[in-house]
Amino acid sequence: MNNKKQKKCQSLETFHQSLAKKTLIKTVLAVGIITLLCNGLGYLYVIRRIKDDTIQTVKKNTEIVVEKESEIFIQAENNNNLVKQYLQNQINTIDP
Repeated sequence: MNNKKQKKCQSLETFHQSLAKKTLIKTVLAVGIITLLCNGLGYLYVIRRIKDDTIQTVKKNTEIVVEKESEIFIQAENNNNLVKQYLQNQINTIDP
């Protein structure tokens, strides 16, 4: 009788240990998967933000450079016109 109780107790204990082990494994896997997904989404978000910020910075810098270059060309055009007018005045004032 005692043997039967021991066997039953051992089999019940083995059942509970394996149930606990299975539950623990499932829990660890679920937490691991959730952690990986959250970290993956966070990584993608950070990469997206860096990309968007970089694009915005490049756009701003490009606009600044274009504006400066445009000013340089406008000043050069004005200088050419002034030189052209000066030379025409000089040519017109020369006695033939």
